[in-house]
Amino acid sequence: MNQRLHLVTLGVRDFEKSKKFYEETLGWKPAIASSDDVAFFQAGGVVFAIYPREKLAEDALTSAMGSGFAGFTLAHNAKSESEVDEIIAEITQQVQAEVRSTPKVPATQADGTGNPGRTNELLDPEAQHSAIAEPPAQKPFMPNTFTPNNDGVNDDYRISMVGYTSMLLRVYSLKDNRLVFSTNTGEPWTGANCEDGMYLVAVEAMTATGQLVSEGKVVWLNRNGMN
Repeated sequence: MNQRLHLVTLGVRDFEKSKKFYEETLGWKPAIASSDDVAFFQAGGVVFAIYPREKLAEDALTSAMGSGFAGFTLAHNAKSESEVDEIIAEITQQVQAEVRSTPKVPATQADGTGNPGRTNELLDPEAQHSAIAEPPAQKPFMPNTFTPNNDGVNDDYRISMVGYTSMLLRVYSLKDNRLVFSTNTGEPWTGANCEDGMYLVAVEAMTATGQLVSEGKVVWLNRNGMN
């Protein structure tokens, strides 16, 4: 098993209070993939997330009450279901560890990309939870406006790579069909050398199961905000 982590999730009792702490007190910016009950923060090479304690315990197939749940999980995302099985087999041969496997969610109930995902939970001797997961990739969320005016709000255009192994982002000017920005490293589009106007943002992303997901969005670059 490669020595790396992809996702650290903290189970919190008061999600809104915790989210406010990380955003306002620490000044961390949540990733676009965040939603009403989960917040993702890029922390160097690892994604840090906060999630309601009860829901995280449910994902870990345990109770949120008492000493049976420590309030956080560690995740290692594998590239495929077969790699999940190989890692689990390797670990269980070397150490005694309890393994719990969640059933695969039908693709029609998963994420719209056809990637259902599956998770195996490992319990170490201290009953801490580690997840070996074939993660379902989220459909890329693409805002339709961004305002690069250096006011600290919505100053760059970025798409979260959570759930994807690679992503190619291209931006075309609709005024003259010119390619104005391209990246495959997760670098955000800052709008540098681009005038205000309409642009086509095209994304090609690869899921952990090798499926190509393509999305496009017409985006308004407007340095004056909504004025």
